[in-house]
Amino acid sequence: MASENLGKLQCHTEGERLTVGLPGTVHMIFTVGRCGIDDGGSVWFIRHGVTDWQAINTVDETAMGYSTVWTTGDARVILRQREGIRPYETAVAVTVQDGCLREGDRVEVILGDRSKGSPGILTQTVAEENHTIFAAVDSVGSGRFEEVHPPCRLSVGNGVCADFHVILPSTVYEKEEFDIKLRVLDSYGNRCADFVGEVLLLPESDSPIETEEIRIAFRASDRGVRRVRGKMTGSGVCRLRAELPYYGLKTISNPCRTISRGEKKLFWGDMHAQNLMGSGIGSMDDSLTFAKEVGALDFTGWQGNDFEVSEENWKEVSAAVKDYHEDGSFVVFLGYEWSGITANGGDHNIYFRNDGEQIFRSSGWLCREPGRFLSDSRFKSDTDRNPVSELWREFAGRDDVMAIPHVGGRFANFDFFNEELTSLIEIHSHHGVFEWFLEEAVRRNMKVGFIAASDDHTSRVGLSYPMGVNESGIGATFDVRSGLTAVCAEELTREGLWKAFRTRSCYAATAARILLDFSVGGYSMGSEGQLTAPPEIRVCVNGTAPIDRIEIYRGLELICSRKRDPFLRETEGRRRIKIVWSGVRTKFRNKSVVWTGTVYVRGGLVAAAEDYSIDNPFEGIQSRSAQIVNFRSKTSGDEDGMILDIIPAAGMEEDCEIIFSSAQRTAVVRLGDLAGEGVTIEVGDVNRRIRFTEEEPAVDWEDTSLYDMDVKFVDQEKKEGLNIYYAKVFQKDGNRAWSSPVFIHCHA
Repeated sequence: MASENLGKLQCHTEGERLTVGLPGTVHMIFTVGRCGIDDGGSVWFIRHGVTDWQAINTVDETAMGYSTVWTTGDARVILRQREGIRPYETAVAVTVQDGCLREGDRVEVILGDRSKGSPGILTQTVAEENHTIFAAVDSVGSGRFEEVHPPCRLSVGNGVCADFHVILPSTVYEKEEFDIKLRVLDSYGNRCADFVGEVLLLPESDSPIETEEIRIAFRASDRGVRRVRGKMTGSGVCRLRAELPYYGLKTISNPCRTISRGEKKLFWGDMHAQNLMGSGIGSMDDSLTFAKEVGALDFTGWQGNDFEVSEENWKEVSAAVKDYHEDGSFVVFLGYEWSGITANGGDHNIYFRNDGEQIFRSSGWLCREPGRFLSDSRFKSDTDRNPVSELWREFAGRDDVMAIPHVGGRFANFDFFNEELTSLIEIHSHHGVFEWFLEEAVRRNMKVGFIAASDDHTSRVGLSYPMGVNESGIGATFDVRSGLTAVCAEELTREGLWKAFRTRSCYAATAARILLDFSVGGYSMGSEGQLTAPPEIRVCVNGTAPIDRIEIYRGLELICSRKRDPFLRETEGRRRIKIVWSGVRTKFRNKSVVWTGTVYVRGGLVAAAEDYSIDNPFEGIQSRSAQIVNFRSKTSGDEDGMILDIIPAAGMEEDCEIIFSSAQRTAVVRLGDLAGEGVTIEVGDVNRRIRFTEEEPAVDWEDTSLYDMDVKFVDQEKKEGLNIYYAKVFQKDGNRAWSSPVFIHCHA
C-alpha cells in the first residue's frame, strides 16, 4: 500500500543529543493517512530487537521511562510496550479505542516525557549513527500491519571515555615492523568517536619494542582509533604499558612473542557476526569497518540467519565481503548461518573459501526486502535444504565449504555431525559460555577443535559488549562479552587460515588475546597421534592479566589443576573469600539464569567487597553494609561473582557463616569448610553451580610476571585407545581460554 494512504512519521529528540545509557527524550509524531485508523486499529513504532532501550512506563510520572500519548483525533489512544515481529522485536504500540482517526489526525508519543518530573527514558547502550524507527499501521484492527516509509533516523552517540586498549600482534619476527593499534572506548564498548586527547606509550627501559611515537595524539578525525608503527628489536615475550593521563587511565597491552622466520604466526579473528542484512543493525560497511579498525581483527566473516537473507541481501553481502577482503591484511570469509530448528540440525555456521557462492537456506521464512515489516518472500524454494542432512548432501565432496556448529537461538544437534565438513565447534559467543556443548562433543569422541566468536548483531564485530537490562523482558538477551579465535597459520590468507581451520590449529578465548601453547607428547594443538609412553603434557600461557589457574583434561576428567601461586593467608584473622556462580537455565533460546540476591555474613565483618568477572555495567554489587552485600546478576554459562574481605568475630574464625541467598538457591558455608579446594554446590542443569574458595591476598596487577605460567604434567593414568586432551586457562579478571584438543591413541 502506498505510504500516503497509510500516513507519515516524524521524529525528533528534545534537548541534547541522545547518549548511550543516559536518559533522553524522543518525540514521535504520526500523521494519519487516507485510510485512517478504525476503532481497534493501531500504529506501532518499531525497531530492531537488538536494542536495550528502557521499557516505557505509563504510570509513574516522575520515574525513569515515563512516556505519554495523545491525539488530535476524536478517539482514545492507549500506549503499551509490546513484542513486535522479527526482526522488529520491540514495539511501542498505540491502540485506538472509542472512535476512529481520520486523514490528517496526529498521534504524538513522547518517550521519556519530562514535563511531570521524569528524567527521561534510558537510551540503548549501543552507539548508532542511523538508529531507525518505523511506523507500522493496522488500519482496521486485523493484526496485519503495513510499514510507513520513509522511517525516522536518529543518532545515538557514544559515552565518555572509560577505557582504552593497546593491541600488539601476538607473534612477530625479530627486526620486523608492525602496527600498534590503540582504541578508546566508553563503558559499553563503543568507540569514542569524539575523543580528542593524548595517550602515552610507556615502554620499559629493557623493552625490545621500538615505537615511532611515544605521545600519541588523537584528533577528531581519528574517531577514537589510532595506529602507530613499532619494531621488534629483541626476543622473548613482551608487553607495552600506556596511560591516558587526562582520565587517569592505565593499561597493559596483550603479550607479543618473538618467533623465528619460518614459524607459523598467530592471528586473531571473529568469524560470526551479522547486521541489517540479517537480524542486526548497521550496514555491511559499518560492520566490516569496525572489525578492521576498532575490533583490530586479522580475519572475520558474516553469518546472517538464513531465513532472513533475501537474494538481494545475499548479493550485497557477497559484494561487500569481496570488496573488503585483502589477503595479507584483512581476510573476510563469505558465509551464513543455517538456522533450522534443533530437531532438524540446529544452528551451523557455513563458510566458503571462495567468493560467488550460492546460499542454501533452512527456509525462507522471513526473507524480505531490506526495511520491510511484512512483504512477499522472494525466496527460491529450490534452494531450501532442510533438515541439515540435505545440506550435507549438497556440499558432499567439497573441501572449500566448512560447517561450524554453535549455540545461539537454537543449538546445533550433534546427531547430525558431519566429519567431512566440521572440524571446529563454537563454544563461546555473545550468547554465553557453553561448556556443556564442549562436554557433549568430547563425550561423543568428536574430533573437533574449539573456537569462540561474538555472534554480534550490533556492527561491533570483535568487540561486542553485553546489552543492558530491559526489564520488560523484550528484546536483546546478549549477556556476555564476545569471544575471539586464535589461529596458528603459515600466512594471513584465506588459503592459509582455511588450512589451519581444517587441521584444528586454533583455540578459543573470551575477549582477551591470551597466548596459549598446548602439546601432548610432542603433538601440537589440534593434531592426532599415537604414544606408548605416558604422555607429557605442556601448557605455556602468556596472559593479559594475572593467571588464576590452568586445568588439564583427559576427556571429561580433570587430571591436573595448577594455581599460579601457592595459597598464603595475608594476615591472621582477615579472610579473602571468592564466591562464583555460573551456568545456563536451558540449552535453548531463553538460557539466562537470574542470580540476583544477597550475601549475608553471620559472625563476621565485610571489610571490603569487589565484583569478580562482571562484564555488564548494570550488574554486580549494588550495595554493601557491615554484614550484607546486595548484588544483581544473570549468567549465560559465564562466571559472575564477588570477592569479600571478611574479618571473623573473635572465636568465630572457623564458624563464621556466609549465607548466599539468590533467585536460584540459598547456600550456607562456614569459613572452616573452605580449606583446600573450597566448596562447590551444584544447583542443577545446565552446569548451574556456586563455588566458594579462599583466595590469596590481592595481587599486584602491575606485576606482569604474574601474567605468565607454564605447566608440565605426565599422565600416568592414560587410557588404552583414544584419549582427548585439552587445557583451560582462567585469569583473575574472569577471562578464559580453551585449547583445541590433542587426540592421542595410547597403546601398551
